[in-house]
Amino acid sequence: MNMRLKFSRQFKLLIAVVIILGAVLLARTNFFRGKDSENSVAKETKREFNKSSNFIRTSIEFNVDSLSVFLKMIDNISSKETVSVLKKEQSATSLVFLAEINESDYDDILSEIRNYPSAGNKKEDTKKNAEFDADLQQRLDINIKLKNKYLTDLEKTKQAYTSDRLRESLNLVQKTIDSLEVQLKTVNHNKQNNLLFLSIGTKPSAIKSLFSKSTNIAVTFGVALIGLIIGTFVILFVINGILVLMSILGIRTSKGKGGGKSYGSYKYGSSSSYGGYSYGRYGSNSKRKVKRIYKDPTTGEKTEVTSTENKK
Repeated sequence: MNMRLKFSRQFKLLIAVVIILGAVLLARTNFFRGKDSENSVAKETKREFNKSSNFIRTSIEFNVDSLSVFLKMIDNISSKETVSVLKKEQSATSLVFLAEINESDYDDILSEIRNYPSAGNKKEDTKKNAEFDADLQQRLDINIKLKNKYLTDLEKTKQAYTSDRLRESLNLVQKTIDSLEVQLKTVNHNKQNNLLFLSIGTKPSAIKSLFSKSTNIAVTFGVALIGLIIGTFVILFVINGILVLMSILGIRTSKGKGGGKSYGSYKYGSSSSYGGYSYGRYGSNSKRKVKRIYKDPTTGEKTEVTSTENKK
């Protein structure tokens, strides 16, 4: 007989409870992750903002009653020549904005955004980069003078060995000059252009927000429940297939008719026997025959009496 999985009613009920609890847990976890995923663009842009090297960086986060009106102001700001938009992601309910603004217009633009009416408090943070190499220009000037000296010495020398050594030194100095010029250009750009990060959202509606949350939980719970049920059936199907395969291959388990020592081969009871000894004769209610011989003391005649007694 093939080995197959058989579950009691209590075990089936336990599996159902575990599946439902698992679906509830996944729905709850996915709901909170979903809230984070809505701001994934803002978080990624904020990380880019924090890694930048601009000398002044300002981030502002707040909500507005009408996002479309605010977007018109942002479009006017973006059209200015002193503004370089690095990222602009907008949806029906949010705006993520990152731009470099020349220091000549930075204060005016920042004041315009600060004074814009918000639905709630504004969250603002300004950072100033203190990692400025004040000696960068000085190091560049020194290497330029050294380069000019090598060029002058190269024109004067007439020895081939000296000329080769001077040319090698010139190449090293030129690489240093190129690197310093790039660094100096970047530093000057970061000094002249400040960074602005905006994360703007619409004023949340309590009813709409509650409905959205409820819908999200219900959908996630349904998907998780179906997935867990399918996964459970797949696992049980695989286990059952393994047991059937073991039965076909003659691999026996330690219990049941399929393998090991079958306890059905040992027949204990009133009518079973083992090794020629009948166990049915022994027990708390079994009987035994007792033969007794009595002798008359006068005549010397012997009388045989047979009786039945309970086994002790």
